[in-house]
Parts: sequence; C-alpha cells; structure tokens
Amino acid sequence: MTIAQRLTALIASSIAILFLLSGTLYFEMRKVYDAANYGNTDSIPSLKLINDANGTFLRLRTDVYAHVVAKDPRAKIEIEKQISAGFKAIADTFSKYDKYIDDDEDRRLTASLKAKMARYQNDLEVILVPSRNYMTEDAMREIMNARPTGIALSELFEKIADLNEAAGKRQADVAASEIRRATLINVCLLAAAIAVSLIIGIGIVRSVTRRVSEANAMAGRIASGDLSANGMDTRGRDELAQLLAALERM
Repeated sequence: MTIAQRLTALIASSIAILFLLSGTLYFEMRKVYDAANYGNTDSIPSLKLINDANGTFLRLRTDVYAHVVAKDPRAKIEIEKQISAGFKAIADTFSKYDKYIDDDEDRRLTASLKAKMARYQNDLEVILVPSRNYMTEDAMREIMNARPTGIALSELFEKIADLNEAAGKRQADVAASEIRRATLINVCLLAAAIAVSLIIGIGIVRSVTRRVSEANAMAGRIASGDLSANGMDTRGRDELAQLLAALERM
C-alpha cells in the first residue's frame, strides 16, 4: 500500500469506528430513555390519578357530615349534587387508571377498591335518607356503620399508591443500571477506537520513519561518493520504496 492509501485506511477506519460508536451510543441512550420514561409515562400519571381519586373520596366523607348538620334544604340539595359529582369523578378516574395497570397485585387491589367504593356509595345513600329528614342521630349512627368501609378504602388507596411508588423506583433503578451499562460500553468502544487508531498510526509512522532514515542514509552515502546500495530494503510499492529503488539505481 502507498502512504496515501495507508493514511486513507487510517482515516476510514477511524470514521467507521466513530460511526459504530455513535450508533451504539444512540441505541443505548434510547434504552436508557425508554427505561427512564416509564416513570414519566406510567408510574407518575397513575400515582397522580390514585391521589386525585383519594382526595375526592376524602371530600365525599366531609360532604356527608356537612349534609347531616345542614339545616337549609337548599344546602342539602347542593351537597348531594357535590356527592354525586364526586362519585362520578372517582369512576372516571378509575377508568383512566385501568390503562396503567400492568401488575396482578395492582389489578387485584384496584378491583377491591372499586367494589368497596360501590359499597360505600350505597352506605352514603343510607346515610342521606335520615339526613334529608333532619334525623341527625340516625344519620350519625349510619355514618358510624359506614366507617369500616371508609377506613378500608383509605387503606386500599394507600396500598395502591405505595405500589405505584415502588414501580417508579424500580424503573428508576433500571434506568440507572442502563446508564451505567451504556457508559461502560461507550467507554470501551472509545478505548477500542483509540487503540486501533494508535496501532495503525504507529505502524504507518514507524514504516515511514524507517524508510525515510534509509533514504537519508543513502543520500548521504551518494553525496560522499559511495554509490553502493548494500542493505537497503526496497520492498513495497509505496512512494518511499520507489524513492529507495531510485537511489539504489543511482
């Protein structure tokens, strides 16, 4: 190979390795993005939905007490509208949450939550009957009867929230692991690229330096009147081999 061809090969190999490095970097970063983005597209929205439903549920419990103590019939009507809207909002939130469920335990807890929420809605209807008739003691008695269901619902909301937080943490750990792996791969590829470039470059430099030294020595002997060409290596087809062959013919 000529010197120009060797240098071209060095440049081409460096470019090829850089392309490989860039492609691998893109592939690994996509994996990191997918792992990390799970928390943004799944865990965080699902956790927000559960917290929203829990907040609406807590307002419902407050609204029931407000209905019982209200003396104005119009106030009671408005509170009942709020309670109906609250249950509808919770049902809508559950429908949105369903698409994020990808775990059997989450599915089981959510099914239990929906069932107890339906029971709690029936309990509230029972409470509202005496409350509408201003039978405060009877209404308060029904509130106490519904209390275990309310406590169970609060516990289920907490368990599902914890489940989502744990899933988000696991994905964060996966993302961190992918980042470390991607970094290691890219460092190794970069080191390999540097090593290959150094090996090829050093080989070319040594070859050129040795041939140039031989040419200088030959020119010096010719300048001193020594036209012998003993020990010269004229093998090869590059420019320096041709120069040495020309000096030898002199």
